[in-house]
Amino acid sequence: GGSENLIQGLISLVESLGLEAAVEQELISILDTASLKLDSVDELENDKDVDNAIRDAQNKLNDFINKVKDLQENKKITKKQGDLLISAAKSIIKQLS
Repeated sequence: GGSENLIQGLISLVESLGLEAAVEQELISILDTASLKLDSVDELENDKDVDNAIRDAQNKLNDFINKVKDLQENKKITKKQGDLLISAAKSIIKQLS
């Protein structure tokens, strides 16, 4: 489906910011998990399983948002970088709803 491409776009955005390697890795690993959840949707027959997979992906994106907020507070990323990532993640969550 198109959903995992949304997350791929967010991963590319993270990579484009030139963050510290450890910070970038941490953020991308959360997004990879969300992406795998969405990839699984195509194989699922049962609506309930699909809903659960999408909810899991949304939860992971919320984890990502919280992590970005932590990084902003700890000055690991700038306010501007963080806000960019958060608004992108929120927009994906909305598209998955």
